[in-house]
Amino acid sequence: MTPEQQIQRIQTFGYSEPEAQFLRLVALHSGYFLRRQFLRSVERRNGKYAQDFFDKLIARGHGCREVFRQDRHLFRLQSKAIYEALGTENNRNRREHQPSTIRLRLMGLDFILEHPEYRYLLTEQEKFFYFSQQCGIEPEVLPARSIRANGALTTRYFPDRFPQFLDTGNPAGASFVYIDDEQLSVGTLRSYIDQYRALFQALRHAGLVFVTRHHWRFEAARNILEQRSDLNLNFTSCVLEHDYDLFGTLRARDGSSRATSFVVASLQEIKP
Repeated sequence: MTPEQQIQRIQTFGYSEPEAQFLRLVALHSGYFLRRQFLRSVERRNGKYAQDFFDKLIARGHGCREVFRQDRHLFRLQSKAIYEALGTENNRNRREHQPSTIRLRLMGLDFILEHPEYRYLLTEQEKFFYFSQQCGIEPEVLPARSIRANGALTTRYFPDRFPQFLDTGNPAGASFVYIDDEQLSVGTLRSYIDQYRALFQALRHAGLVFVTRHHWRFEAARNILEQRSDLNLNFTSCVLEHDYDLFGTLRARDGSSRATSFVVASLQEIKP
C-alpha cells in the first residue's frame, strides 16, 4: 500500500487530507503527539480548526487525551481501525508506553516535522525491505532482538524504532537518527553503535544524526564516535529547542487531580 493510498483510507473516517497525513505519520512513527506538533504539520494556529480536529479524534474513539498542569495535552492514537486502515493492525504504537519511551517518540516526531524533505523509513517492514532487498544486505547483518510472543520466538528488526531516512545528496545513502535520552549517560550511544556496527560497515556511505536538546551532549557523543575509526559515518547533530521535561500529576477532565503512571514523569508541552 502506497502512502497516498494510506492517506486516502484515513480520509474515509472523515479527516481532511492534511489531517490524514499527520495521523498516518503519528501512527507509523510515534503513536503519541502534542498539540503544537499537529499545528506545525497542518500549518495552522491554535483555534477552532485545531479544536474541531481534537474533538473529532476523541469523539470517534480514534484517540485519547491526557491533560496535565497548565492545560497541556498529550494525545495517543489508539484506534485499531486507524492502524488497520494503514495495513499495520499489529503496530505496537497504539499501546500505552512508559514516559521515557514517549519522550523519545515525541522528539523523533519533532525531527521528522522539522525535516519534511527526506523520505522516511517509518516501519520495521520498510526498513527491512530497503536494506535486505534494495541494498542486498543479509538479514543477519541487521540490528535485531529476539522476543517471545504467544509462545513463539520472534525476531524484531531495528528494535530502537528511531527514524531512518534516505538522503538524495552526494553521495546518496541512508541516514540513521539516534535520539538522545538526556536522563541517561551519553555513553549509551556506544551500545547503539555496537548494535548497528555490522550494518554501518556493510553500507558504503551512511549518515548518523544525533538528536538532542543540548549541544554539549553532541560534543561528548562526537568524542565517542571518534574512537570508532572503522566506521565511515557522516555524524551531524540536530538540537531541538522544545521542552520535554517530565512533571506533575495528571489533571482529569473534570478538574480533579489523580495520580497515574506519569506522576513522576509526565510530558510537558510548550505551546508555540
